[in-house]
Amino acid sequence: MADSGLTQGPTFEAYVERPRRGLVGRFFQTVLHSSCRPLLELFELLQRSPLVLNQGLRYMESSFKKQQQGPLTDSIGMIFAVGLLISAAIRAAGNVPWIVWGGLIVIAFGVAAVERIRS
Repeated sequence: MADSGLTQGPTFEAYVERPRRGLVGRFFQTVLHSSCRPLLELFELLQRSPLVLNQGLRYMESSFKKQQQGPLTDSIGMIFAVGLLISAAIRAAGNVPWIVWGGLIVIAFGVAAVERIRS
């Protein structure tokens, strides 16, 4: 409060200042308590994140190592590339702009090349 030179008696302290301090104190206590709880959970998550990341990477590695067995497993990329080429031919015959079917042809050859390198 501004210093007006007037003395404030005990009534001001008892009826205005003390309840105001109590309200402000409870408000800040509630705000701090409610904002600290998520921070504590965030710190706990950051503390456990290396373990979670490690488990996730192990799972991904094990799923990549497991290869599916079947007669089409080795040639699935080539089948996809042929499908792209057929799609490009249909689009070229249907008067679709050349950039669309040309892009499909480039993607098909890229898929075929990657499949050829992999096997």
